[in-house]
Parts: sequence; C-alpha cells; structure tokens
Amino acid sequence: CPLRIMTNKLDDQWQAIQQKVFTKWVNMHLGKRGKKIENIQTDFGDGLLLADLLEVISTESVGKLNKKPKMKIHKIQNVNLDLNFIAQKGVKLWGISSEDIVDENLKLILGMVWTVILRFAIADISEEELNAKEALLLWCKKKTAGYDKVKVENFHNSWSDGLALCALIHAHRPDLIDYNSLDKSAVRENIQLAFDVAEKELGITKLLDVEDLVDVPKPDERSVMTYIAEFYHVFSANRKNEIAGRRIGKLVDMTKTNDELKHDYETRAAAHSKWVKDTTEKLGDRDLGNSLEEIKKLVADLTNFKSEEKPPKVADKLSLASLNNTIQVKLSSAGHPAYNPPEGLSTQDIQQQWDELEKAQQAREEALLAELARQQLLDLLAKRFNNKASQLEDWIKNQQDELNKEENIDNLEVAEQKLKAIEAFRQEYEQNKGRLKDLHDIKDEYCKNDGKDKEPITDRANKIQSDFDALNDLVNKKAASLGDSLAKQQAMEELRKKFANAAKEYNYWVKDTVGDVSSTVFPDSLEGVENYKSELDANDSSVTSSNDEKK
Repeated sequence: CPLRIMTNKLDDQWQAIQQKVFTKWVNMHLGKRGKKIENIQTDFGDGLLLADLLEVISTESVGKLNKKPKMKIHKIQNVNLDLNFIAQKGVKLWGISSEDIVDENLKLILGMVWTVILRFAIADISEEELNAKEALLLWCKKKTAGYDKVKVENFHNSWSDGLALCALIHAHRPDLIDYNSLDKSAVRENIQLAFDVAEKELGITKLLDVEDLVDVPKPDERSVMTYIAEFYHVFSANRKNEIAGRRIGKLVDMTKTNDELKHDYETRAAAHSKWVKDTTEKLGDRDLGNSLEEIKKLVADLTNFKSEEKPPKVADKLSLASLNNTIQVKLSSAGHPAYNPPEGLSTQDIQQQWDELEKAQQAREEALLAELARQQLLDLLAKRFNNKASQLEDWIKNQQDELNKEENIDNLEVAEQKLKAIEAFRQEYEQNKGRLKDLHDIKDEYCKNDGKDKEPITDRANKIQSDFDALNDLVNKKAASLGDSLAKQQAMEELRKKFANAAKEYNYWVKDTVGDVSSTVFPDSLEGVENYKSELDANDSSVTSSNDEKK
C-alpha cells in the first residue's frame, strides 16, 4: 500500500543518514588514536576497531584481542569481547550477536552503535531527574526559550529550519552568531552557518549535512540527538570551568590577605601568560610534515586542543579576572591605591596575549586545512599514478615476453600472421603513448606539489619510459627476424610449386610411356616381329634416359 511504501522509503533514508552520522561520530573518537573507519558495515567485522572505539570513549581496556584475526572464529571471539565489555557497562544489546557484526548486518550494527552512543555520550546527561533523552530535550528547551520562531519539542522537525541550532549557539556564545540579523526564511544558510560555527569555533564535528535536516519529511531522531549531545558536552564543560573559576575567586576572597591574593594572582598569571605565549608559539609552527597521515593527526590535535585543552584555560583566564577584581575591590574598600600587576600580567595584557593566540589558532587552522587539501590531492595523485604505472608495467612485461620469445615458423601462413601481430603491436604501442603521457603528467603534478614520494615516483616513471622506449628496438629486431622467416617461407613455397608442376608433368609422361610399351598388337610375320623388337630395344635406352632426366 502507498503508506507502507512511503514508510519503507523513509526507513531507508534514516538508515543512510545514521550510517553517515554514526561513521563520523566513530571517527571523531578513533581519530584520537590516529585511526578511522571507512565503512561502518564492514570495518567492525574483526572486532579491532570496535575495541579501539570502546577503549577511547571509556578510557578502559576491553581485554586481550587477537590482533591478526584471519578466520571467522577469531573475529567472532574478538567481537564477543567487545560486546561483553558493553554489557559490563550496563547496556543490553537485545537481538545483537557477535555473528551479526562479523556477518555485516548493517541494521543491527547501527543499532549497536546507537546503544554505545546512548551509554557513553547521552546517558550522563541529567536535568530535573528525567531520563537522558528527556533531559537533553529539556536542556535544549531552556537554552532556546525566548528566541523568535524557535520552539524545540522533539529531535527531528524542531531542528529543520536551523534557527534552533543558531539559538543554542547564541545562548552560550553570543559573540559567535548574531541571531537577530538572521534571515529566518534562509533555512539552508542558517543550518550551514550553525554547522560551520560549531565546527570551527566549538570543535564540534559536523556529523550532519544540511540535506539531512531539510530534504527529508522527518529528520532521523537518533542522528539529531547524537549531534545535539555534542553541544551539551561542550557547553556543559565550559560552564563547569567557569563556575569552578568563580568559586575559587570567592574562596580566596574569604580566606586570604591582600598580599597573599596579589602573590597568588601574580603566580597564576605568570604561569597562565607563559602557557598562552608558549601555545601561541606552538600554533605558529609550520612544520606540518609531508604526509596525509601526519596532517590528519595535526588536524585532530588542533580539534582536541579547541575542545579539551583550551576550555579550561579560558576558565582560568576568567578566574584570574575575577581574582584581580576581588583584589581591586578589597583595596578600594580599604582606601588603598589600585593594584597594578607586573608588566605583562595585567588582565589587559593577558587579553592581548589571548588575542594573539586566537589569531595564531586561526592561522594554523587555515594552514592545516590548506595542507590537508594538498595532501589529499597528493594521495589521490599517488593512487592514480600507481594504478596507471602498474597497468603500463604489466603491458610492457607482456610485450617483452612476447617479443623475446623464439618463434617456430614452418609455413608461410604462420610467418604472415606473426608479421600482422607486429603491426598490431605497433598500433597498440602508439595508443599507449597517450597513457604514458598521462603518467608523466600525474608525476609532474605530484612533484610540483612536493609529494613525499616524488623521488621514487620519478624513478618509477623514468624506468617505465625507458622500458617503453626499449620496446622499439625489440620490435624492430623481431620484425627483421620475421621478415627473414617470411622470405625463406616464400622461397620454399615457390620450390613447392615447381616440384608440384614437375611431378605432374612426370606423371603424365609415365602414363603415356606405359601406354606405348604396353601395346599387345604385334606384327603377323616373323620378320615384322623381329623389326618391332629392334624398335623396342632402341626405344628402351631413350625411355631410360628420359626417365632419369625427368626424375
């Protein structure tokens, strides 16, 4: 029925979106170990990458795995360890077995990943004693309350116009998005803006694409929850750091003297300033390596810096500002002069240092993205080069074997066929000149972009060119040899024809001669017989001589 067809189509859309979103979520965590999956349906099949994921998100060991599982039973044993680990964390995997993962059952694999996300990314979200899903939804409602045209009621259609995403970011970081200036009808632009700001400024991986929210009747709830949970974790971490900083400020305000507060401020400010300067210098480092693996690691390191290392330091800066304010208030209340920290340690100095750090971070991010694009291009060029090089090397090897092969030519037809094969080779040789040019073009572009393997790639291209050129000498030598063989077979063919003609004439002569001597008609007188015998005796010598000559 139409309703069932529409439902099945929507299920297929959701499954495709989940496959993409969950893959990005998995790689977001596997990247911390420099690893990634390409296909979520197949790459968990041996249990190794699934174990890596579980160990990263839990900070615990899954157990001893078979690192080189070749047989299916070994893979099942590995996946069993993974699923047992998940079960030990209080997660029930209803209807999902290790065989399902090894046999690449996509629907059940997505279900397993979703339970992992629920347990490790969403379950710890709490709000007014609600379950995790309800707590996350309530948190979103509270943070976006009062925003024009934003009404968060679910994790699907409430996010389809991008306004809720923009409001969620603005509620925590109003400096990142000017909500009031948004064109509320520009749905795709608003969603893309939220995605880009979240990734660039908050370190939140772009798990969804615009079409996942716009081009479906109802966005996939699990995918949206997975993405929104990342906002919760980022903003909650920042909030905790800010609160901790303020509490520290209040505590020292109550328990320390002004001099102690000044000493505390200067000690912490000096350490903080040193961290900012050192970090700015590190961000300015442009030794980015020269491989796709290295640049991916550096991109992951920067993302980790923005989401893990930097937020506590932002809280530390706010705490220093609070401490400085406490000192100034206490001094002012006591009628003392304002406190002037040592040069480079005032809140203004530290803010200026932070401004430089932000510029360095922005510049590094741009440099990393440019280098990532370069390395991705180099990786693609290297794959294309290797593919074309292998094809040409195989073709050259086959031709070398054929041209160096000893030929057994015993008739004219074989000689002519071999010479035709030489002409066919020459045509194919000319065609492959285009493939060889393409190979050099790829090599030149790779070297122009300073690929790390430019020397071996150049050497390989030159070797292929040399072997390709050498085929000319081989084919000329082969053609000359076949030409000699053809001439020889042509001469032999001419001799065969002459022999056949001579044999034919000889057979006719023998037949006529036999007819002459086989006659049974004799003269009827003795004198006639004697004369006939004399003729035969005289003719015998002539026949014998003619026979020897014709043979």
